[in-house]
Amino acid sequence: MIGSFEYLYRQLSRATVAVLFVTLGFFGLTLLCALLGFPHVVDSFRGATMSLSFLFGGLLAVFLLTSAVWSLMRFLSRESTPTV
Repeated sequence: MIGSFEYLYRQLSRATVAVLFVTLGFFGLTLLCALLGFPHVVDSFRGATMSLSFLFGGLLAVFLLTSAVWSLMRFLSRESTPTV
């Protein structure tokens, strides 16, 4: 069970970082279009950026919860092993 949870934890961390980079890319593209003066393009990219930012927020919350559970599992695993 610990192995499968570790796999889930690692994949979730990779997905969170990937969504962060995509969100920052869309934000940068939106900012560039705003600086160049394309209001219609900015409106369409703004919706995509907001959706991605909500997705990132959800993934970050799940990742932090998973991180807390993972550290608790490691702590309990160390406590249950007898020391010689």
